[in-house]
Amino acid sequence: RHSLDTLTLDEKLRGEVIHKGLELLRIIETTTDSTADTARNAARDTPVPGRIGLDPAAIQSAAARAAGQALHLFPVVPQAATLRADIEAACTWVLGHPELRRYAAEGRAEPEILDEEGQVHRADLVWFGPEETVVVEYKTGRPNPEYAAQVRRYLRLLAALPAPGGERPARLRGLIVYLDRRVVEPVEFAEARD
Repeated sequence: RHSLDTLTLDEKLRGEVIHKGLELLRIIETTTDSTADTARNAARDTPVPGRIGLDPAAIQSAAARAAGQALHLFPVVPQAATLRADIEAACTWVLGHPELRRYAAEGRAEPEILDEEGQVHRADLVWFGPEETVVVEYKTGRPNPEYAAQVRRYLRLLAALPAPGGERPARLRGLIVYLDRRVVEPVEFAEARD
């Protein structure tokens, strides 16, 4: 018998739990609205669209909340304290990154995208902007050429769908976000236009 602290956390499980933390990452906006509205939102802990210019306390709070919620879904995980720190660090980095911050605050986490055969695909995050749609795929561990193919598959599927609100954006692009390395890698996508 081993205590959970002495067991090693395999990389696949670590990646799944960190991904879950990023999926659950929500910004609780603090506004200059009435005190009653702010208190009501805080009491419900209801995510509302966040501001892009987040202060460090708001970032830390969102990261800690996401880590706690993710670990709650994986109650028997080895090295939970270390994993909590990893989740918080990944979330804090994403929310501190000038480009990723907007996508995390306003994007759709784990949206279901159907292909022609009815198969469900889930990108980690999709942000629908007025000029572009961005697919973000979070990865832990080492780079793999298959990740770019995965992102391109999501982009191809999105290119075939009508955009929310009707108009399709002028541009589709993808990003692979290597959380451990703190690197954002663009994925080229050449869409065939009608």
